[in-house]
Amino acid sequence: MTALAEDIDRQAREWIQAHQSDWDAWLAEARAAAGQAVDFVLWFNFLAGFAYVAVGLGLWRRRRWAVHGAALLALATASIAVLFGLHVLSGGAYELRTVGALTLRLSFWSALALVARRAAQSTTR
Repeated sequence: MTALAEDIDRQAREWIQAHQSDWDAWLAEARAAAGQAVDFVLWFNFLAGFAYVAVGLGLWRRRRWAVHGAALLALATASIAVLFGLHVLSGGAYELRTVGALTLRLSFWSALALVARRAAQSTTR
């Protein structure tokens, strides 16, 4: 390792050591704010967010595939809700706001899929 690389490595280690307690405090606050988060629900919400945007734009532009996308999002959300229910029934930790958020998402995408399907059928007749 060159002298420059060793110096950079030393400075990086010193900086990390000097700020470790700040990082640990921030991480503890973030975990406390998240509460009893359920990991698979968080991952689903993150990944589904991209699909929400794509399907929403597709519906806005009246694309036929978006009608199926809305139904698929409702089905996927229902599947996650069932898995979440099993998690809760088996004694897993959770936040009540997760129940509300899943209910809201499932209701929204189910209603949107139904409305989009009816709209698509009425334009093809």
